[in-house]
Amino acid sequence: IERYLYDVVLIGTEALVRAKSKALNVCEHDLHVLAVYYASSLLGLIMNWFLNGMKENAEIYLADISRLLEGSTHHLLLEKAGKNPPL
Repeated sequence: IERYLYDVVLIGTEALVRAKSKALNVCEHDLHVLAVYYASSLLGLIMNWFLNGMKENAEIYLADISRLLEGSTHHLLLEKAGKNPPL
């Protein structure tokens, strides 16, 4: 089940990263590395939620995660495209 969950999340993060990078010149390797990073981060956050008894409201928790991913994805893609200085 873990492999299936990882594969599903990776497909979603790859789609997100590709959609956000359409107008940017980012190499395939960097796109893949970012997608793997976000898939791993997202799965870690989901596991943390499970292990802590799923006490937080799922919709609010996912909205918080989504905001984090949105801002950092945009910044990292600009950096990889050479349009944003590294942090």
